[in-house]
Amino acid sequence: MRTTNRIGEMRWRKREAWKALQELAELDHDQFQFLRRQTLKQLDIRIAVGFITLIVTVVLTFGVFLLLAVFGSWLFPNGCHSLRHIALRPQGPIALVLGTVLPALLIARLHDWMILGFMRVHVRDNMARAVCAACRHSLVSQSPVEGCITCPECGTAIALEGLGITEDEWARIAAPRHDAGDA
Repeated sequence: MRTTNRIGEMRWRKREAWKALQELAELDHDQFQFLRRQTLKQLDIRIAVGFITLIVTVVLTFGVFLLLAVFGSWLFPNGCHSLRHIALRPQGPIALVLGTVLPALLIARLHDWMILGFMRVHVRDNMARAVCAACRHSLVSQSPVEGCITCPECGTAIALEGLGITEDEWARIAAPRHDAGDA
């Protein structure tokens, strides 16, 4: 059984959540993974990953120390009164545990959201360059012939190098997609 999400009339598998984004909806899984790798190389995302790891570590460390202090205040009769007040409430320990775990999970999830956002920008930039300079007609889904694309509107031949797109990028992102039934 496939698990699906639905927004409006669009359906996609949960592992393919990028399909909800307009710029990435036409990509299949292999194209998405290729574009994800290209985006990560371009952005040098290691800095962001290190920063997010640091934030998660700080939040979890603070939460663990706070939990130890609150639960330790039960053991000592003359402990901190403000911490004892939290510990004596029935929902206090639950709130402390959730307040420690949930921010850490949300911050870790931020990494995926950042990558999807960067990928949308990357696709927009590449597709903005894939237009005819003479008539501004989109060249997406046009097949290149010997490294050149002919504009269907005005007939101008445009070199892929002039667009700043390699043939591999064009084949992965902008070239027409052939279904298995077309063969």
